[in-house]
Amino acid sequence: MKFLIPILVGAIIGYITNWLAIKMLFRPLEEKRIFGLKIPFTPGLIPKERNRIAKSVGEAVGEHILAPDVIAKAIYNDLSNEKLNSWIMDKYNSFKNDSQSMNDMIKTEDKVKIYNLIVLVSKDITDSIFNQIHNSNLKERAVDYIISQSDILLKSVETKEYINKIIIGEIHKIKNDHRKIKDVLSQDSIDNINNILEKNKTNIGNNVKAIFDDSNVQNKLNDSVSRLVEQNISKVITMFISADQISEKILQVVEKYINDPKSNDDYIMLIKNGLNSLLDKELSDVIDQLEPLINEDKINNISSYLIEEIKMTEFSEKLSYKLDNLINSGIIRDEIEGVIKDILVDILNKPFSLLLERLDEDLIKELITLLRSIFDQVMVNELPVLIDYFDVSKIVEDQINGYDVKYTEELILDIANKELKAITWLGALLGAIMGILTPLLQMLQ
Repeated sequence: MKFLIPILVGAIIGYITNWLAIKMLFRPLEEKRIFGLKIPFTPGLIPKERNRIAKSVGEAVGEHILAPDVIAKAIYNDLSNEKLNSWIMDKYNSFKNDSQSMNDMIKTEDKVKIYNLIVLVSKDITDSIFNQIHNSNLKERAVDYIISQSDILLKSVETKEYINKIIIGEIHKIKNDHRKIKDVLSQDSIDNINNILEKNKTNIGNNVKAIFDDSNVQNKLNDSVSRLVEQNISKVITMFISADQISEKILQVVEKYINDPKSNDDYIMLIKNGLNSLLDKELSDVIDQLEPLINEDKINNISSYLIEEIKMTEFSEKLSYKLDNLINSGIIRDEIEGVIKDILVDILNKPFSLLLERLDEDLIKELITLLRSIFDQVMVNELPVLIDYFDVSKIVEDQINGYDVKYTEELILDIANKELKAITWLGALLGAIMGILTPLLQMLQ
């Protein structure tokens, strides 16, 4: 009994002391007062130092446990490579046989948002395309390319033969066409011709005068009139007046008529009569009269003329103008934007199995490499910024401060229950040891 009682007393004291110390970490939860005086050690240590502890834990977690370099090191290793590759392959195999589309996976309330996003993306892509067209001189390059290709095409023997066939074919068609020319032409075209003649009446008269004033024409006309007089005037008359005098008088009358401004109306009338006569002819009659003049050489000349006309520089200018209008046209912009939008909507509605059916193993490997490269770039460049942006230390601190103290107590006791019990029984053991030392020391006296 001399040794047993001190041992039991020491053990009980050590056990109770450690148990009370552990309890005092949390209890009491609030400050206690008696007669207005604060009771020492209230509240418990953890409730009292809650803010400081939360701040310290937050800093420890943010700076050491969830630090960017620690997370990057944990993620950026061979094991994570294998896991990432395995994850990609699992997702690929899952989607490869999936009849769902991306649109099927979108919530109904989000579909309008997705469609609005597609419209916005389509507009941005279209703007980028047109900016690139303007910045890269695409119009000029397109014109140069078309002109160069057209030159090659026009210079080819096949093109000339093709045009010749068209001309010959049109001639054969007209040979069997018994319509009158005036039936082929519109009344507006005939009226326009008559109007042109009326407006150019003075110019036509001046041209006639210019022809008559030409010395070669006058000489030929004089010779013709002289021969006509000699052949048709009797010799009795020429005894009184010579043929040359008669010819001269006739020419004077002709010259007076030609120089008379009123004669312009007669010229127009004659031209209109000739024109009306021509318009009354059948197309087949005109071709019959012209056909002897249209031989192979003439057709080749017509083809060459048409080709040269097409190759005129005005063609490139007109083409440039047309392309300019086309590029700046709101219609073509809207069409391109609509096509891009339709493509994006089609991709959104297409089953994953169809989207992935053309992917082979080599392409999947390249995709994995690409994703890994993107992942590594994010880990190296963006992860520190992202963690700093979220401020992990502050998040942990706020989270701890947000816990109820009683819940915190239960959480810690649950986590460290075995260790805390060991500490309590260690107190009992130490108390027992201290209890046995007392009688031993008394025996030594």
